[in-house]
Amino acid sequence: MNPHTNDELTKLKEYAKILFTRDRLTMEQVSVKTGVHANTVSHWVAEGGWKKLQRNFVITREEQMANMLDELIQLNASIREKPEGKQFADSKESVIRNKLIQNIKDLEGDASLSQTVDVCKALSNFVNRIDHEKAVEMVNWMDEYIKTFL
Repeated sequence: MNPHTNDELTKLKEYAKILFTRDRLTMEQVSVKTGVHANTVSHWVAEGGWKKLQRNFVITREEQMANMLDELIQLNASIREKPEGKQFADSKESVIRNKLIQNIKDLEGDASLSQTVDVCKALSNFVNRIDHEKAVEMVNWMDEYIKTFL
């Protein structure tokens, strides 16, 4: 029986994706950090094409956000250029606009979690230079803290 709800699994999957693609952790390390079985992580990696995402992570979140916002601006401008009385999105444009808006929202959500992970990593690296044992203890607490976002 799965101890996680569907909502919890969805959030853990988002966290796992960040750990695998951006932080370049192994599937086993992601499994340990998230508390999700390694087979599930492996399935997520294959299903989501995370290995390809990991290789293509050179474009920053900010660049991706800017590109999507530019696309949305261009789409809206194109709609406004239509003749008077027809300045509305057709079904294809509506689907594209909705997908862009959802992708932007998703990226914004990933950003807050990603930023939290970045701060925790920087702080643990700082403490590790001073006191390794304390850093190990802190990392465990930070992992638990990050899971509260999920």
